[in-house]
Amino acid sequence: MEYFAEKLVDFILKHKVIEEEDYAIYKYGLQTGMETSLCVIVSAFIAVKLDAFLEYLVFVIMFFPLRAYMGGIHMKRFCSCFLCSCIVITVGLYLSTQFTFSGKILVLPICSLMYINHKLAYVTTKKDSNVEDIEFYALQRRKIITLLCICLLCFLVFHLDQMIVLMLYVLIVLLCAMLIEIILEFYRL
Repeated sequence: MEYFAEKLVDFILKHKVIEEEDYAIYKYGLQTGMETSLCVIVSAFIAVKLDAFLEYLVFVIMFFPLRAYMGGIHMKRFCSCFLCSCIVITVGLYLSTQFTFSGKILVLPICSLMYINHKLAYVTTKKDSNVEDIEFYALQRRKIITLLCICLLCFLVFHLDQMIVLMLYVLIVLLCAMLIEIILEFYRL
């Protein structure tokens, strides 16, 4: 992906669309955008094959904002990130379509995980942040968690137990990602 991003940025630089000093920013943005797009496309294809495209959309809508504002482990290589992401999404889709529980019994674990993840996110997001960034991230997390609570209520009202299982899975994966990041950070010191 780095090769393709480099070629694209060289092309737009050659045509004077961007300035030379912006080269690294555009290269990074294009590379991460292509990598994310590839993961989303492959995961969507897997979701279609599993007959779980709606679950996939719900997963992505829940997971991406949470992951962006709560932190967690970051792989150093695209292949590792790509494989891990596809596996996490596929497992979540499989579990949500194979296992159903009464959504009512999952409300307490889900609410507990939302709280724990929100509090733990202060540890994973504050290491390189200033006060304004920390407050901004906390506000975004509170907004996302509020929306998730509304979704949880809707899932309960409409008896969408698969979606509740998926929400639980997303929160567990997020917790694991943050814990792994904290442990790795501790050993790097």
